[in-house]
Amino acid sequence: MNTEKGDMKKKSGVSPVAAAVTGAVVGASVAIAGTMALQNKSNREKVKNALNNVKNQARDYVKDMRKKAEEKSSKEAKNLLAAKKK
Repeated sequence: MNTEKGDMKKKSGVSPVAAAVTGAVVGASVAIAGTMALQNKSNREKVKNALNNVKNQARDYVKDMRKKAEEKSSKEAKNLLAAKKK
């Protein structure tokens, strides 16, 4: 199947302007829906709790990866020193 970029654009039938307008409308709709949802105190608390959970999970993941990287680096350094002694 030999297609060029020009052929793909012609076949898609989607105008870049139409895609940009659609994206803007969808983005605005999401922003409005988010604003409406956050007006309720209960919803704000749920979002706050969810964001805190994600933040804590990310922090724990980074700590775990850092620890693993340090362990691996330390192990490789020990192996390098052992190899130099031989």
